[in-house]
Amino acid sequence: MSKSQSGLLIASGPKIYAWVPNETPILISEREDHVRKIHITDSMIYDAGDSNSIFNTLSGQEIATREQWVYALETFESNLFDGGRYEQVMQTENNEVINWRNGWVRSLKMFQNVLYDGGEYGVYETFTTKKLGSRRGTTYNFIEFKDVLLDSGEYGVYDTLSSQPIAHRDFSVLDMAVHNSELYDCGRYGILKTLTSEKVASRESPVMALHSHEGTLYDFDGFMMVYDTLSDSEGSNPLAEFDYPIHSVVSLNADLFSKILSII
Repeated sequence: MSKSQSGLLIASGPKIYAWVPNETPILISEREDHVRKIHITDSMIYDAGDSNSIFNTLSGQEIATREQWVYALETFESNLFDGGRYEQVMQTENNEVINWRNGWVRSLKMFQNVLYDGGEYGVYETFTTKKLGSRRGTTYNFIEFKDVLLDSGEYGVYDTLSSQPIAHRDFSVLDMAVHNSELYDCGRYGILKTLTSEKVASRESPVMALHSHEGTLYDFDGFMMVYDTLSDSEGSNPLAEFDYPIHSVVSLNADLFSKILSII
């Protein structure tokens, strides 16, 4: 595996792997419990999860501890924020409580210089008490698509700011990805084009994560397998297998990928 190439960083249970498609995943680090979220900036990588801690992934330094699991990380105005089962959004490094929520915080997203959070309680502007409409269940993810903020979860997919439904699903939307200017979502139902509901791939277990990297869309299923989504519609040719469920996937540029490989 070359340090001069880009690659993926994958949270599989308590383990964090570096992976270049068609090569063997490399174990980078391991936490005491499952890693739920990996977050990157231009020069930093953070991870957090069921160990109730937030880490600088490159140094291994624990930068904050929480009373319960951490689900969400986001950078806003050069500061790191976190949320989780402790029903708060916090500024991570100074441990300042930004806002309390009536339920678990599952996702954070900066969009057009505003920070949003979503979870069991719906969707809010984080620094205010403004709630954005209502949802029929928990919000799991946010994604920006063609200058529009979308949220997804147990209810399907919504336009966040207008609170208008974009797509209905019979089961929870577990992840979303933008690939070649097309929006995709996944869950127990496989992988669909979000705006048309066209099914592009089926899997024998729920699809836990979707990620577009270097011109290819990848999906990660409940059997801990990864597939080339659009070239393997039936899931017959897994590209790699992991030991635990996949919770988070991010792309690293060549510089960050080189840095992550150097800590092995």
